[in-house]
Amino acid sequence: MNANNHISYEEQKRGLRKVLYDGIASQVMVNLSGGAFVISFGLLLGASNVVIGLIAAGPFLGNVFQIPAVLVVEKIRKRRLISIVFSLLTRAWLPIYALIPFFFGIHGLSILIVGIFIAATTGAFSNCAWVSWMRDFVPDDIRGRYFSKRMTLSLAVAMLLSLAAGGLIDVWQTRFPEQGIFVYSMLFLIAFASGIVGVFMIRATPEPPMGEVVRGTSLWEIIKVPLQDSNFRKMLKFTVSWALAFNLAIPFFVVYMLKRLGLSLSTVIVLSVISQFFHVAFLRIWGALSDKFSNKSVMQVGGIMLLICVIAWPFTTLPDIHVGTFPLLIIIHALMGVALAGVSIASFNIAFKLAPPQEATKYLALNNTLVSVAMGMGPIIGGILADLLEFMELAFTFRYLVPESEWTAYLLNLRGLDFLFLAAFILGLYALRYLALVQEKGEVPKGVVYQALISETRKMTRIIPSASGLSSIIYFPVSLVRKKDDKR
Repeated sequence: MNANNHISYEEQKRGLRKVLYDGIASQVMVNLSGGAFVISFGLLLGASNVVIGLIAAGPFLGNVFQIPAVLVVEKIRKRRLISIVFSLLTRAWLPIYALIPFFFGIHGLSILIVGIFIAATTGAFSNCAWVSWMRDFVPDDIRGRYFSKRMTLSLAVAMLLSLAAGGLIDVWQTRFPEQGIFVYSMLFLIAFASGIVGVFMIRATPEPPMGEVVRGTSLWEIIKVPLQDSNFRKMLKFTVSWALAFNLAIPFFVVYMLKRLGLSLSTVIVLSVISQFFHVAFLRIWGALSDKFSNKSVMQVGGIMLLICVIAWPFTTLPDIHVGTFPLLIIIHALMGVALAGVSIASFNIAFKLAPPQEATKYLALNNTLVSVAMGMGPIIGGILADLLEFMELAFTFRYLVPESEWTAYLLNLRGLDFLFLAAFILGLYALRYLALVQEKGEVPKGVVYQALISETRKMTRIIPSASGLSSIIYFPVSLVRKKDDKR
């Protein structure tokens, strides 16, 4: 009997609304208490690059506890209770973050780092129970459309509030420069309130009973069985090295914009929203391409796009801010949103596809755990390297010397974080070499995927009546990547 048969149609309809509201409230909480906001908060507390790396690593290292979370859910078998209790424990740290500027002084950064890690750990248990619960609660025939709608609405509301929060911080710090850090306390309390609203929503959602356990799963089986599959081992080498490479650099994009480029936080948030907009806009397109071709082909194309974004960062300063800095930042964030949509879909689907149906839980649990470790280690290693490379510079210049005048053009100028972006780019290239060894049905040349991506992009922009400007913005970065690949 389907678990949903224990829930009436009206209960299910109300529950689906509550889950939708929870998605919006929880995404607002995440946006206002993470990303650029928490990194900016850390910088005001005096965080070094290593500390920024620890702040960025916490959420990923906490995900390592997904495997014991599976065992807890199977043992207790009350998913709503587990999700509510651990959600409250996760959100309980937000008021503590709000108190840091008032009471904790020099210990503020330590409390922030410890809190982020513990919150991520309890969040892993909450998320594990919630995913299992939603798998049984949301009907199969509407699941894809429902969660797509939930994600789109959640991101739309969260992006608007992020823009408002960024503007509030800039105005506050302009008017009260000596008390600039205290506005973050207000932000964390708003995030806490939104998170509690989400908890009330899931509390009002019905829970179907769990299915019967066929056979217990041990921790050793979760590790051993997938590693005996040679093709899956190759895929693990790619996913782990790729997660390490990209997360070596990504947490420091915000640091680069705030410290090196001197941008305001609201400008950084606007650029982040641009990236999120393109991410959402291209999810459907990449999903169709992964179905039509292969996840490996999509991953290769999206991966190359992301690497181009990473190596483009040093050119935003050549050697300082120039007339092309902001246009280049817009292109980087737009292309990064497009690429991340493809990579996020393909990296999950390829692991799901290569896992045998009867062993999918073990395969995916191991993959998610190893990727989480790599994503957590990346920012820490990146922070250490950033501090070591902070006072290094490498420049290539062209100088035109004539009597009584001199003209210099910088062809390349690497300083501090630029070296970190270069290292991430090189490591990313090696990761893509591992991907080439993975076997998956439906593989096609990268040029075919580029052509299909451009074709789908044109179709999407034609739907918008006044899309001439938007079309050029979307098509331009994609076409640049295709031309670069065609020349090879």
